[in-house]
Amino acid sequence: MKRFLFFTLCILIFSSCEKFSFQIENLNNDEIQVLGHAGMGIHSLLPMNSLESIERCVDTGSDGTELDVQLTKDGYLVAYHDENLTESSCGSGLIRSANWEDLANVCYTDYNIISNYRLMLVSEIIEAYSELIFSFDCKLYTDEEDMEAYFEEYSSALSNLTEDLGSNCFIESQDAQFLALFKDKSPSSQLLYYPTNFEAGLEVALVNGFHGLSIATDKITADEVELAHSNGLWVSLWNVHTRSRNKEAILKSPDCIQADKLSHLLNLLD
Repeated sequence: MKRFLFFTLCILIFSSCEKFSFQIENLNNDEIQVLGHAGMGIHSLLPMNSLESIERCVDTGSDGTELDVQLTKDGYLVAYHDENLTESSCGSGLIRSANWEDLANVCYTDYNIISNYRLMLVSEIIEAYSELIFSFDCKLYTDEEDMEAYFEEYSSALSNLTEDLGSNCFIESQDAQFLALFKDKSPSSQLLYYPTNFEAGLEVALVNGFHGLSIATDKITADEVELAHSNGLWVSLWNVHTRSRNKEAILKSPDCIQADKLSHLLNLLD
């Protein structure tokens, strides 16, 4: 029995120390930039986009974080993922339908726990962690009919907020028209188009002169990542929420991974 336990322990130790072999070739000096998915990601007990989750993400060793960004009625930018506040907070309705003063005390209720983790202004997060790399996922949730005016207001607010971040900032959106408008305001911005499939995304990014793609890892192959790179396009992968997907994503040689299993990914890359 003791001998069996000894050999079992040896196998476990050997397995935990097993090396994961890979070679990276990308546009980021052959290194993968590691961002947290809205902080520590979907598996954490800390709510996504909360300051506490971002703090933990930084302490874990990430290069920065992706953030979900929404515009309030009075022009403030708030870090929040869902379309409706009822989905993961004590508030209700669209963020776009409320002024910031009505949202300042709204707290998250993720994972069926009531907490004191409150909604944050994006400006507060930038001020607290100005050295981080940020990738801002623009959530364009509104019930307004005049989308042109909404895009104009949103892009102006975001452009003003990010003008000093330079290469430490990426702007993501599913809407090519919004990104094109942002490009007019800030020509040097690193704009990432967020497509439903690689083929369509590649065409849109090239036609519009965008910096690259932000795409779910299951929607792109290693060969397609290489094709994007050959066209000078940065590739940021997300939906990397398991240990096996961490390995699969690394082997595709993307420029960036937005991770949910952050500690595991960093250990693999170490």
